[in-house]
Amino acid sequence: LAERAATLGQRLDAAVAWEDLPEAAAPGSLAAVVGVSGGEPVTLDLVADGPHAVVIGVTGSGKSELLTTWILGMCRSRSPREVSFLLVDFKGGRTFDALAALPHVTGVLTDLDEERALRAVESLRAEIRHRERVLEAAGARDVAEAGDALARLVIVVDEYAALVSVHPGLHDLFADIAARGRALGMHLVLASQRAAGAFRDGVLANAPLRIALRVTDAADSRAILGQDDAARLPGTPATRGTALIRCAADAGPRTV
Repeated sequence: LAERAATLGQRLDAAVAWEDLPEAAAPGSLAAVVGVSGGEPVTLDLVADGPHAVVIGVTGSGKSELLTTWILGMCRSRSPREVSFLLVDFKGGRTFDALAALPHVTGVLTDLDEERALRAVESLRAEIRHRERVLEAAGARDVAEAGDALARLVIVVDEYAALVSVHPGLHDLFADIAARGRALGMHLVLASQRAAGAFRDGVLANAPLRIALRVTDAADSRAILGQDDAARLPGTPATRGTALIRCAADAGPRTV
């Protein structure tokens, strides 16, 4: 009965407005409140829960709004000296328009200017080498030991599957960032409509923070959460923005 009670009759929280979300200021972290669960704020932290995250959800499930909320939450109580963002939108170019003016955002790249976007993403190889040199000069093992020598860099890609399908060579670049990002202060948030064919093992192995909004294929839900629940989320307008979030230490996903 206890097991059934944990899964039956759950009430989904109503949509929550940005101004109703509290701040999550924690020195040395990237903690941000992204929503509510059972009426209580839910905080995600790419430092403690990451270093990287993958997000899946079909069109209309609320994926872009989640990414916008999360980015704003990380900017909210931090200066550009603490965290900066590279935003890549490969599904039409409008997801991050409202964020382009933030001082934390170093660039918004879209498939509408594919050549420029590709050059900027490729330049991340140079960023890796730069950060390695800064840490070596500071005698630091990681970005936390380097004090304020390096700001954390968060790379957010909306429709990651489209990016790597057009440029499959980028699989290796993102796998390299995923493997070395924790020490270098480089964090990935990779979002896609589907998991199949998008995320290779090298990325998933280093992305313990998993988020699934509604998907239509149970296999996608299992690939990200280890269970079918995201395929069972309702597709009604009232439940848009409902997500299942699983961190490395969680026994199962939370509904947010």
